[in-house]
Amino acid sequence: MKKLFLLCCVLSLICPLTDIGQEKVQGCTIGVASGKATADGRPLLWKNADGPSDRSDREVVYFKDGRFKYLALAVADWPQGIYAGVNEFGFCMVTSVAFNLPETSKKGVGGEEIMRLALQQCVTADDFENLLNTTARDRLKRAGVGCR
Repeated sequence: MKKLFLLCCVLSLICPLTDIGQEKVQGCTIGVASGKATADGRPLLWKNADGPSDRSDREVVYFKDGRFKYLALAVADWPQGIYAGVNEFGFCMVTSVAFNLPETSKKGVGGEEIMRLALQQCVTADDFENLLNTTARDRLKRAGVGCR
């Protein structure tokens, strides 16, 4: 199991450096590893931006704009564009486009807004589920979310 995990980590670092399939790739690769697969017993959650983007420059930003402080991977010079993050309680999440989900509303809460709200106020998966339930009718994007 550890060898498979290591191989996945190495491939996630190498593949974006090549141009293999770049013309077809539009989303991101996300990964989750149980604490049983890590040396220190802590789970891992990661994101790799695979596809080309007109907003490819990213930066890690520290926010204090909600109930909890958090670090987030954001678009450089546009901190509203959050794609991954972790708050002070260890609640972390990433997003990736999920092409198997239907298109949704043209009005409402976008993926970046949901991520910001979650990082600002969630401690548990139950907190996040409650947030998703309150925004269920008004979602802009089809996105898959991984959280711990």
